[in-house]
Amino acid sequence: AQALRLIGLHESLEAAPKHERVLAALRIAEAADAEIRIADRSPAPMLSASLASIDLEHGLGSGALFNGKSIDKGLGFDWIWERGEKRALRTSVSKAQALALRAEYQESIKQQQLIIIDLFYETLSAQDRLIILNDLAKSAESLVKLATQRFRLGDISAQDLVRLEIEAERASGDL
Repeated sequence: AQALRLIGLHESLEAAPKHERVLAALRIAEAADAEIRIADRSPAPMLSASLASIDLEHGLGSGALFNGKSIDKGLGFDWIWERGEKRALRTSVSKAQALALRAEYQESIKQQQLIIIDLFYETLSAQDRLIILNDLAKSAESLVKLATQRFRLGDISAQDLVRLEIEAERASGDL
């Protein structure tokens, strides 16, 4: 088994931007930057071709495709002409969205850092509690040993000894 390397709070906070959620937010923000470039382009012209009204009874017939066959052929060229600063509007909307996604990326880093800070101090608290519980269990165990000696000497009752043993077991259970 590999030994785990302990890292401190500062090193953990520096690792927050490498978390998978933060990296996902970064990729989304980068995609939004690409959307700006896409929005800043004019629409591309479209070339389309179609075939229709094929004669099912006589077939296609012989000859060249464009003048010898008995089918309706079509060829189209479409080009969207934008008016009214649509391109600038589309680009500004993409820029605003990219700005918002960048802010969301920064927010995800801060959220991960807050989670790390919370977990770090929670771990410190748990370690302190473990030390306290360990000391309490040892104290309870030594108290039971002393109470057993006092019981043998007739200084305390059996009921008091049992109560101290129960408290020692409870402290051991808490540990």
